[in-house]
Amino acid sequence: MLAVGAVHLQQYLLLYSAIPTIGTLFVLNFVGATALGVLLLAPIERLGGRWGSMLLAVVAVAGVVLAGATLIFLAISETRPLFGFQEVFRHGRHRSWRTSAGKADVRLRN
Repeated sequence: MLAVGAVHLQQYLLLYSAIPTIGTLFVLNFVGATALGVLLLAPIERLGGRWGSMLLAVVAVAGVVLAGATLIFLAISETRPLFGFQEVFRHGRHRSWRTSAGKADVRLRN
């Protein structure tokens, strides 16, 4: 999750800050992924008391949903315009991002 957040911040700063709606979504993805990543690293089970296990499960499911939604929106933007913007990739730039998001999704499911 932290890698997904870091990539979205980097992409926002270098490429997407000037694009309305898309730039905002990149910042929101950074904030959400970073928050979930930090929560997944925190000792939620101990700090949450009797609700700890349930809180950890909720955070893990939220991470899976965020990673999945991110991949879905990337796939849509590669094939048709999304919010008036269509992604055009060159030189395999998106492959590291897809790998990070896919790994986050797999790790959260296990």
